[in-house]
Amino acid sequence: MSLRYVSLAILLSLAVCVNAPAHAGYHYLASNGTDSINCSRTTPCAAVDQALANAVPNDTIVCLDAIVNLAGLTITKSIDIDCSGGRLVLRDGYNNNAAIYINIPGAGDTFRTVRLRGISANGSYGGNTKFIPIGVRIASAAAVYIENVVVSDMVQQGIFDERTGGQTKLFIKDSIIRSNGGTGIAIGSQGPSTIVLDNVSSENNAYGIGVASGNNVAINRSVISGNSSVGVEGDPGAQIMVNSSFITHNNLGVQSSSSVRLSNNDIAFNNTAISGGTGSFGNNRLSGNLSTGTNLIPLGGASSDVAQQ
Repeated sequence: MSLRYVSLAILLSLAVCVNAPAHAGYHYLASNGTDSINCSRTTPCAAVDQALANAVPNDTIVCLDAIVNLAGLTITKSIDIDCSGGRLVLRDGYNNNAAIYINIPGAGDTFRTVRLRGISANGSYGGNTKFIPIGVRIASAAAVYIENVVVSDMVQQGIFDERTGGQTKLFIKDSIIRSNGGTGIAIGSQGPSTIVLDNVSSENNAYGIGVASGNNVAINRSVISGNSSVGVEGDPGAQIMVNSSFITHNNLGVQSSSSVRLSNNDIAFNNTAISGGTGSFGNNRLSGNLSTGTNLIPLGGASSDVAQQ
């Protein structure tokens, strides 16, 4: 190749680099930011709404430090909000009855996926007064990932999945759902759907987790405690597998319509441990409940102990 063509190639390459946006796909938030046009790392935005407005589907929003957002958050496109390096705190506002409202229509967004990390949503105001109806409301999306999130003091549900059409996914990990007036985690979506909870605490709600028909829920290494009505509740047609978890200090530990299966759990200090047909793999421990309630049903021909009491 002649020197003339080599020089031309270098110039074209430099032109592309000059015109390409720095860190394309990333938008930054900071407590001392201003709502600038680009939300770059050097000129970060202050409000997550501005960063969302600037983003295109499947971009990433990064918190550089702790941010307090005094408004509800509406998500209508695939987005990754990563505040694990700081914290995004949502207070004093809501849209569509939720602190975080997720509604991604089917057209024009290939991924229809939301990833939330490092976020706290608090629904209380003026001490113990709850005023935000729902913490995270999922109306439409293919997949939602909730990691290291705290949802607290909502009037109704902490997390409410109300999607229709089936074939949806929800993954909750390393999160706390507490002190909500209704169900902590309400799986009301139209099945079939896939839901996985890993290292999740659902505490001091009316219900810890409630699952509607058609949904398949796997719960692992979690704490479901102090709920005034029921810890784990499964409707007819739901399937819930709970493994290596604590179901304690609830009015009723497990309420099952032949929809809950238990393995290696501690079910303790509830007013009533079990209500309704509930399967056991023989290695659950029932202790300190005022009443055992319904006897567990052994699962599998090799099961010996239904429960250790």
